[in-house]
Amino acid sequence: MVQRSRLSLLLAALVFVAGLTAAAPAGAAIAPPSQDPFYAVPSDVGSYAPGAVIRSRQIAPQTAIGQLPAVRAWQVLYRTNDGEDAATATVATVLVPAAPWTGAGTRPLLSYQSAEDSVGIDCAPSYAWRNGIFAGLGEPLADPLAVGPALALGWAVVVPDYEGPQGMFGVGRMAGHGVLDGIRAALNFSTAGLDPRTKVATFGYSGGGLATGWAGELQGTYAPELNYVGTAGGGTPAKLLDVVKWLTGPGKAAAGLAAGGIIGILKQYPQLRKFLNDKGRTLYQRYENACAAQLVAELPFRDINAYTTSPDLFVEPEIVAVTTRQSMGSQAPKAPVFNSHGQLDEIVPFAQNKRNVKEWCAGGATVDADWTLLAEHGLGVAPWYATGYPYLKARFAGLPAVNDCWWIRNS
Repeated sequence: MVQRSRLSLLLAALVFVAGLTAAAPAGAAIAPPSQDPFYAVPSDVGSYAPGAVIRSRQIAPQTAIGQLPAVRAWQVLYRTNDGEDAATATVATVLVPAAPWTGAGTRPLLSYQSAEDSVGIDCAPSYAWRNGIFAGLGEPLADPLAVGPALALGWAVVVPDYEGPQGMFGVGRMAGHGVLDGIRAALNFSTAGLDPRTKVATFGYSGGGLATGWAGELQGTYAPELNYVGTAGGGTPAKLLDVVKWLTGPGKAAAGLAAGGIIGILKQYPQLRKFLNDKGRTLYQRYENACAAQLVAELPFRDINAYTTSPDLFVEPEIVAVTTRQSMGSQAPKAPVFNSHGQLDEIVPFAQNKRNVKEWCAGGATVDADWTLLAEHGLGVAPWYATGYPYLKARFAGLPAVNDCWWIRNS
């Protein structure tokens, strides 16, 4: 039954995306976020409540090969908080199927977190949703396939630019706030026609898994009013320092992601730039607005310590304190969690994710663990996607969640 459910959801996604209209005209003049006034954070942003909609616009959502059909879409600029609770604003893309909801209760809302993995606002998922292929090759171009099953099932979808206007990649609390306030914004945006008490859930892999996991962890205290029913994360970088150390050691082929994470942290904590040496300052200035593809392509096999004044950056007390604060595990998610991870993951090590899940279980969380024995990071996408959707479908249906914590504690 589960296998048939997974297959039907995958087919629904493919059929939905196959229904794309003709491609957008080449050279479509869509200003990038850095040049688009819509993204500007107002000077009085602190006067808005978290999740309040500051401005909105209707869009024609684009994919890599054309416009997404049968979907109404808008973008909203909304108030949120950064990783140290300072007021800021970011953008979310809200997608609602044109067909009326015919299921039980109200139309559910899925928050999908793209694996942005970038440190520049022009890499934001919202730009790809407006500009399709012309936004440049990157993770957000896969988003229509990722949310295809949700839209085919009649769910509404919100895709937040959870890294905020500065591209704070790796700042987990910023990401969690951005996701939860994006959900609030979608529910507050009356034009979308969503019920404020509708059931909501989150879904994301890799960098998107980071934001998804943080949303699940923070929801009970940061956004307790939400009717939040589940979290489905995969390939999750839960422990920031562990992941960065791995990416400058055994996982050095993807060292660019570690560089991006450090740049994101330095944006949140500029006082830590004192640890950069001349090479480090040059690297920061060159890549402070880079997208994931550039980081990965141009910065493989780098040792982060070569760019610092410290012989071992990873033991500096200030670095340890900050990375601990921006790592999951300090509180258990209130809603059930689906946690998917490949045990051979070469980019986001399995051990740090397992340790985080054990911490959640110790705090009383309900966790359904799908730890795939022979999957690395790329192959880990399939079990997360194929199993995560049935998991969230069951949460929206009000079914009880599996709890694997009894064996996780002893594994």
